[in-house]
Amino acid sequence: MQKCSCETKKGKRSCPALGAGICSQCCGVRLETGADCVYDCHYFIDHINRIGQMKITKADVDFLFELDTATFDKTALNSVIDSIEDALTRVRSEQGSISKLDVYDALEYLFEIGRVKMHLRSELEESLSGMARLIADAIEENLGWAALVDRNDIMLRMKSFVSIGTRLDDLEEEYMPNPQKPGAARQDALCSASGCSNQPLPT
Repeated sequence: MQKCSCETKKGKRSCPALGAGICSQCCGVRLETGADCVYDCHYFIDHINRIGQMKITKADVDFLFELDTATFDKTALNSVIDSIEDALTRVRSEQGSISKLDVYDALEYLFEIGRVKMHLRSELEESLSGMARLIADAIEENLGWAALVDRNDIMLRMKSFVSIGTRLDDLEEEYMPNPQKPGAARQDALCSASGCSNQPLPT
């Protein structure tokens, strides 16, 4: 049996994040910080459930793994992201400014609706701020989100919500559109977070 990276104990636990064995003490430290832990690790799932966060079921794990590893047609993903950013830009133009926190809240709300559509348990938060509600409504209208029932379409949009949310991490407090990276150029910048490809959507 290989040693843990701490070099003091055997790596008795298999760590999917490290791709190697890890001792229980080092595993516990990683669990407390959430450092690179992944949802296909049962120690991580047990830890989340034990500290009282939303109970994670096998269906949740399977869905999160599917979403994380899914690749989508680049043109289709680009079109959805453009629609989302068009909605954000429209609200910003009408309201003068929008904070990235409101954008986060709106995207999280729509993501949770996606979980409901996928027949997963959801902690859907109805009490959005006024601005977050305007943003969510604008995105929902652009995407036809309320009427979507096709699994691939739902997954594609949920992946897009994650992509936009990831890009927000690099922005200041106010959401700003990114006009210098239109269309495919902006999509290339999001690919690492989105997992896009030139392959057709899976059936």
